[in-house]
Amino acid sequence: MRKHVLLATGAFLAFGIGVRAQDSVDVEKKVKEIESKIVVLEESSAAASGTMPKLKGTKISGYVQAQYRRGDTLVDPDGFSIGGFSGGTLPENTQQQMQLRRARLKVKYKGNLSEAVIQLDCAPKGVSIKDAYLKFYEPWIKTVGLQAGVFDRPFGFEIGYSSSRRESPERSRVIQSLFPKER
Repeated sequence: MRKHVLLATGAFLAFGIGVRAQDSVDVEKKVKEIESKIVVLEESSAAASGTMPKLKGTKISGYVQAQYRRGDTLVDPDGFSIGGFSGGTLPENTQQQMQLRRARLKVKYKGNLSEAVIQLDCAPKGVSIKDAYLKFYEPWIKTVGLQAGVFDRPFGFEIGYSSSRRESPERSRVIQSLFPKER
């Protein structure tokens, strides 16, 4: 039994030494390539670790909403055009339309005593600012704050909810009538 183990070990070492002798140049070249890649990764990691604490409180989010609309008639019998509320009116002599309804991009920074938000709405009509405000908290208890800029009106429950959290993507007609564009 001992002879078999020694014979197998000897054959394994002989085969391993033979392979290493043939590929030693290739192995050294690959080791040097890997070492250079590790050095590059270490340098980029060191550079990123300096910027990460600065970006820690920053959050970037957004969404895109497409819309297909179709109407049975060009004008309602009462004289109201199709899509007169937040969807916008259809172009003249058009019964159906595929469009980009909303495309939002929001950047939010929250620090220990402050918060800054900017939200852009990129619609077919153009780019507009939905939110742009600064908020400062008092430093002792951090419960009372001062907020200034363009933001949702603090009225009711429906205005403050994002369209991703509401039951329907559009706000009710009452809210759209009382608060056009909600800001």
